[in-house]
Amino acid sequence: MGRCLKIVRALVHWLFLAVTLAFLFSGLGVYYSRQISRVTFDLLTKPLALKIHIYLWIPFTALLVLHILLTLILKRHPARPEA
Repeated sequence: MGRCLKIVRALVHWLFLAVTLAFLFSGLGVYYSRQISRVTFDLLTKPLALKIHIYLWIPFTALLVLHILLTLILKRHPARPEA
């Protein structure tokens, strides 16, 4: 069970990082729309950045809660050394 929990924890951590970066980048796309639009060769426009930013709230919040819970669970129950 410990190994499975560590794999799930690593997956949640990496997904949380990806969603956080997308959330930040889309927020910059809303605020600095001209600069971000130029950097992305007009792929990320202001309306698209706003949609992405709005739709990422639920996954961001869910992954944040999972990230915190899994970290607390694994810190409370450290892995037992095998004899």
